[in-house]
Amino acid sequence: MKEIVKIIFPFTVLILSLHFFVENVAQGRTSEIISSLLSDIQIFKEPRQSGIFQCKHLKDKSLEFLKLHYSVKTWNQELSHNTLNKFFSTLDPGKNFFLQSDIDEFQKKESSLQSKIMDKDCTDIIEIHTRFITRAEETFQEIKSILKNKPNFDLDESIETDRKKINWSQTKEDRKERWRKMIKLSSLSLDSIDKNWDKTSHRLTKRYDNLIKSMKERSTDDINGIFINSLFLCADPHSQYLMPEDQNEFKEAFSLQLVGIGATLTQSDGYTIVDSLVPGGAAFRDGHIQKGDKIIGVDNHDNQGPVDVVDLDLTKVVKMIRGKKDTKVTLKISRQFQTFDIQLVRDIVNIEQGKVRSDVMILNQKRIGVILMPSFYIDYQGSRTKKDFRSSYLDMLTEIESLKKRNVDGIILNLTSNGGGDLGECLKITSLFMNAPSIVQVEDQNRKIENLYNPTGKAIYDGPLVVLISKMSASASEIFSGAVQDYGRALIVGNEKTYGKGTVQNVVENSPSFWKPNESTGALKVTVSKFFLPSGRTNQAIGVPADIVIPDWVNELDISESENDYVLPSTSIAPFKGFKKIRDFKPFLETLKQKSQERIQLSKEFKELETKLVKFRQEKTKSLVPLKRVEKKETEEQEKIEKRSSLSKVIDKKDIQLYEAAHILVDSIELNAWK
Repeated sequence: MKEIVKIIFPFTVLILSLHFFVENVAQGRTSEIISSLLSDIQIFKEPRQSGIFQCKHLKDKSLEFLKLHYSVKTWNQELSHNTLNKFFSTLDPGKNFFLQSDIDEFQKKESSLQSKIMDKDCTDIIEIHTRFITRAEETFQEIKSILKNKPNFDLDESIETDRKKINWSQTKEDRKERWRKMIKLSSLSLDSIDKNWDKTSHRLTKRYDNLIKSMKERSTDDINGIFINSLFLCADPHSQYLMPEDQNEFKEAFSLQLVGIGATLTQSDGYTIVDSLVPGGAAFRDGHIQKGDKIIGVDNHDNQGPVDVVDLDLTKVVKMIRGKKDTKVTLKISRQFQTFDIQLVRDIVNIEQGKVRSDVMILNQKRIGVILMPSFYIDYQGSRTKKDFRSSYLDMLTEIESLKKRNVDGIILNLTSNGGGDLGECLKITSLFMNAPSIVQVEDQNRKIENLYNPTGKAIYDGPLVVLISKMSASASEIFSGAVQDYGRALIVGNEKTYGKGTVQNVVENSPSFWKPNESTGALKVTVSKFFLPSGRTNQAIGVPADIVIPDWVNELDISESENDYVLPSTSIAPFKGFKKIRDFKPFLETLKQKSQERIQLSKEFKELETKLVKFRQEKTKSLVPLKRVEKKETEEQEKIEKRSSLSKVIDKKDIQLYEAAHILVDSIELNAWK
């Protein structure tokens, strides 16, 4: 019976497709129907392929994308050029496999790229990927040859690690020399170095063998997905085609959520990058991992040792990090010039640590309330059925009322680790601090502007307010910060600026498969509009600037919207009609800045921080890494990795940025800046 089904099933589909073909011949759609029919038959010729994202879908999805996108409307020559380069760099982000001759050869095809995709011709895409696999297999043979001999760790040489400064290899010999140095660098980080080279060689051979195998295992769906994402990412860094596996992840609470450690990840230039931390998750509670950190290795404590995940597909990295509750995973993190290991215990998200919380500090006889808000959250399902559902707005309302009962003289709202969240919650929370006819303006693809605010809102706190920001404050945090800054409702202090994401994305799900209606077939995430503040300015690419800057580690990190490729530019529109400031801090700002600088210069803690920052700035400009072993004394202590002290407690005495923000708030009260 099983054998009969195998024969009848595809044959039945063929008959139905032929019937469909006959009905449409008279309508002049013969070529299109034949193309579709052949694509359907191809599914049965290649059982491993799911057929969810075939060549014909590239045309449909690219046209749908251009129709929906905020600013990119046509597939022109520049977009073809950028897309092809992005496709090369996505396949080979480290420029470790392709030769310059390959790039030159395929770049000649960019002029016909758009027309071929519209004709449902993907031969160029397949040809590029086939060449890539050929080069990868050649390289693996070179790697095995290199690993036969132990490197000379006493030789004084270095390797360039900044991928933007690396060019494609001109010859196979050049490529082999680069790999020799890369292997030497990897060897230096292994514990078995100089103890047992056979063990090190075996481990590295297995590592690179797994890397090549993962590349060769890509299906046609995967290759088409890489190409379409290359196209989308050349429009802006937040548009994306979500393959079914990614879409299933997205349907959970967070995009590409790592259930075990509580972090969301993205991938750029072959590196797995921490995009945000889930409030209350294991990584959040640990406090060492930061947005922008690169995960370069994963150890599952399964006696296999750490696995190098550079250039490994993001979905595979996610699977490696996930695991059962209460099991250990060690991540090797790269942050600027530092590399360090962080061991975490996989756990469910601790909701209480992700909630809005508050406390009170006494400073110069002033009672200063501090509110820590990790995100703008809401339990969407619970909000429809429960009265006590989880909501950042309801929690904020409770904390403000609590602080008022404690007779605070002013409030600090800490958004330093707040990566955004629900827009509706943001509008309602902003309304708790001021009655405003406009909180944010949204411009769509047709340049139609919609004004958003909370029409039922009622301010319950109108006293002195300082908002503490960092480069990790993004999206909804920037809407809040920008709005209260526009109106003069609060002083913004902290890092020089916020992250700079001022765009809106919609997720358009594909229609379910006829054969598997309950399974995802992918989705389109596309940037459809841009945020503008009530004054008409935007935070896009430039962030919300601080009124007063406080020295901090995060300010030195290269994390911001402007660090991405193809970011949408910062523009402006007309102010909201009737926009008027509540107050103007300009008469007080210079005095407040001067007082803050005087304190910082006299502070022992800030002096120590500045010494570290000077070294940090010097080191982060260096991209040449020495390949020489340096013996360390047993008594030498490894420099401690900075921990985010503000996440585990509302008020931490070691949080010098928070305390300086409190001093600024006290100064502003004493200067009568709030009258």
